[in-house]
Amino acid sequence: SGYPEPANGGRPPRLSSAIGPRAMIVLVIGGSCFVGRALVDALVDSSRASGDLGHLPDISRVVVLNRGRKYWRRQNSKSRSDLPASVMHLKCDRMKKRRLAKAMDDLRESREFQGEKICVVDFCAYKPSHLRPVIKSLQQRLTHYVFISSDSIYEVCGKPRDSGPSGDSGRSPDRSSRHLRESDAVRPSSEKEKQRLKGKDSYGHKKLRCEEYLARKSGKYNFASTSLRLCDVIGPYDNTDRFWSSYLWFKYAGDQPVRSDGELQTRLSLTSSQDAVSAIIRVLQNVSGPGIDSKESRDSYRSRLKSYNVAMKETPSLLEFLRMIASHAKQPRPRKAEDSKEMEEEKNRDGKTDPSPQSYNIDVPMVKSKDEGGIPYPYFPSVTRGPVSVQSIVKALKWEPPMTLAEAVKKACEFFEMAETDFPEEAAEAVKNLPRRVRSMVKSRMRPAFS
Repeated sequence: SGYPEPANGGRPPRLSSAIGPRAMIVLVIGGSCFVGRALVDALVDSSRASGDLGHLPDISRVVVLNRGRKYWRRQNSKSRSDLPASVMHLKCDRMKKRRLAKAMDDLRESREFQGEKICVVDFCAYKPSHLRPVIKSLQQRLTHYVFISSDSIYEVCGKPRDSGPSGDSGRSPDRSSRHLRESDAVRPSSEKEKQRLKGKDSYGHKKLRCEEYLARKSGKYNFASTSLRLCDVIGPYDNTDRFWSSYLWFKYAGDQPVRSDGELQTRLSLTSSQDAVSAIIRVLQNVSGPGIDSKESRDSYRSRLKSYNVAMKETPSLLEFLRMIASHAKQPRPRKAEDSKEMEEEKNRDGKTDPSPQSYNIDVPMVKSKDEGGIPYPYFPSVTRGPVSVQSIVKALKWEPPMTLAEAVKKACEFFEMAETDFPEEAAEAVKNLPRRVRSMVKSRMRPAFS
């Protein structure tokens, strides 16, 4: 039936008893781990949803559709992918179009949800064909489609025109070029150039095609749509292994020179997983809140796809970012509670607060060319067009990043330090993701159980 089995043997309880013209179901597509799973936690945890992330009284049910794969499973414990009992789980591979269409039809026709609007949060679509069955099946009930996009879309667009300093110029600290704005997502007019850029970044091309498709369909079928363009995301339960592999590199093979294909002083934007969750929550608040209550504001809101960059405000250079990771990887990390307490007291005595990216002076051996040797660093950034401006979402949705870059890096490093012991299978995958020379050194220096 798609329902998980609660302890009482019945169907999952509703999150809210609010049934009426404004009651809303949130359908999360993806959501097995990382950002999607964090969003599900935020939606079902009433204390969190009514606290820092804001109250969402109109959500009556969270439904998650994914393949049901298990991630981050502790020994003799639940997997990170296991969902709370209040969540309806539709087990379905969205690549199977007929099965997906049937799952959507069943959801739409369910007697339990008659009359309730459906808001979709889609984490895993990267082709219009992934969106089509969902929109086609739910169009009569669809109130909002939140598409999780990427800053990779700028890779297939024309280079932005520069602008002078202004309140929304989004200039980078070194003033070499301004930050990318949402309006810069315009494909070049030359067909030859379009094809060239498509060949360089097929992922960005496909994500932008999804945005273009959503813009057309939201106008045709009269539902609102929002695209959230995330940058490279960091945080606990990241299953891309980019951050974790970087951490292991600096922890166990930090003496190996790093060679970056890009300029070490190039600025980059990063998104914490909590940034992404809070931005989605902010969009959902606007869906059900007073901001679009009138017919005029609803019509205006639905007039086209709304796109927003989502990132932390700091834009470190690659070298600064790597130094931040290395500073946590190279320092001894206490495992005992009393050691942690002693370090915290020392930190308070020293008056240390939230350091800037520039304040990390730990040595990271770097080289700039193949002639100097070194091992190519393959993880960050995943794009070449530079950092993004977040002025648009700050202004339009009154959104602010919930944590600083230093806090996000520290939180991720602490998680992956713990995960090395608690999640040995995932740790082995992170090691496998390292460059060959680094991998052999890391394996020889790690604890035998994980080598």
